[in-house]
Amino acid sequence: MLAAGVPLAAVLIARTLSPWALAVGGGLIAAAALWPPTRQSLVGWAWCIITPHRVRTGCAEAWIHSRRGKLPAVLRTTRQPFGERVYLWCRAGTSTQDFESARPTLISACWAQDIQVTVSIRHAHLVTLDVIRRPAFGGPRDPTAGGRSGGEVTEPWSLPAP
Repeated sequence: MLAAGVPLAAVLIARTLSPWALAVGGGLIAAAALWPPTRQSLVGWAWCIITPHRVRTGCAEAWIHSRRGKLPAVLRTTRQPFGERVYLWCRAGTSTQDFESARPTLISACWAQDIQVTVSIRHAHLVTLDVIRRPAFGGPRDPTAGGRSGGEVTEPWSLPAP
């Protein structure tokens, strides 16, 4: 279907648009794809759209919801050097501990290397998730914590000492 659909769509677009519009549009797409700062900006923008959806999917899979079945609301997603920062509004019945216990599920759902959970100092219902896609210099939080509570640094393949 794609082999027939893509050329057919290209012909239909070429018939409806003028050649100048096609040339300008193609040039803009090529410039965005070939110029690294623009390409990185577009990829970062795309992740800021993809990540909230993946966080909601992870919350649904980890059963992080209120008794009425409402998921935490995503307030904002921002680009960071390490990945994305997602600000959540926890509804009654959800807390930071729910996110801490569901970290492996959220990491898997968000296609991330790690996720760090932080609660607001002033408001207990506001939670920040740092979705770490690439290591930054020292990471977004305390580098000795390793993204785990208690400050221990463990490798995924090592077992805890008896």
